[in-house]
Amino acid sequence: MFSRRTLLATAGAAGALSSAAEACTFVGRRKPIAFSDAGCRRSLRDLVELIHAAPALSAEALQERADGFGTFAQDVSDPILDYPNLSPVENADLIRGWSRSNGHDDAAPIVLREVNLLKASKGIALYQFTLRRRRYNRGVTEEESRRDSCGMGEVESFFETQDASYLGLFRNNRLHEVSAFDAWLSEA
Repeated sequence: MFSRRTLLATAGAAGALSSAAEACTFVGRRKPIAFSDAGCRRSLRDLVELIHAAPALSAEALQERADGFGTFAQDVSDPILDYPNLSPVENADLIRGWSRSNGHDDAAPIVLREVNLLKASKGIALYQFTLRRRRYNRGVTEEESRRDSCGMGEVESFFETQDASYLGLFRNNRLHEVSAFDAWLSEA
């Protein structure tokens, strides 16, 4: 039989070995990078540049670059792609669709209008940003106007200026997640 002292010493040694073994494991952990306002703003500019370049890129090249931007919430993708509640939406489809509406290219490139830092700490930041686009609006067709009780005539197609505000979550100064800011305000 073992004495109480021997059992405690053995248990203590096993515990020390266990914690020493855990200390030497090679589990990779991401170290937070210090917050950089310039780095976060650069990531937003990279998103806008990718939206501009998307029509000329191959599907593979676009998918590879788009996956570097993390995830886009459904409240971002639904209004842009004009077909609500379809999931999952690939980032490449969203990026390519961001400068098209109703089958037509936007009249002007998307512009990053406003960027506001809401909160930042080591490795994580939250920004509000606004994108302006000249989106194609197809108007009302004759068939749609006949179904309308007002009897309104056909409306010409036109380009409208649209500002959309988003919340961007940044990790290590890279855009990680985007959600619609207007939707977030209506939930609060």
